[in-house]
Amino acid sequence: MDAFFDLSVKAPLNTDGSYRARLISTEQFGDAAVAVLAEDGCWGSVSFVDIFTLSRFADTWKIVGKTFAHTGGKMPGG
Repeated sequence: MDAFFDLSVKAPLNTDGSYRARLISTEQFGDAAVAVLAEDGCWGSVSFVDIFTLSRFADTWKIVGKTFAHTGGKMPGG
């Protein structure tokens, strides 16, 4: 995890307009929900799928957990 944080500081995501994110799906279960997001163009050609878990607190949704899968491209420095 420390290596990922170091990478984020040394090489932020693209600022040239090539980064794209799209919502794949959402599912709500009362005060709990799951959202799946696809990211493309991170650091050039790197792609991820992010899975967020959310909880509703006093009518406000908050992300309470995240996991991800590296789905394509070579990580910088890796």
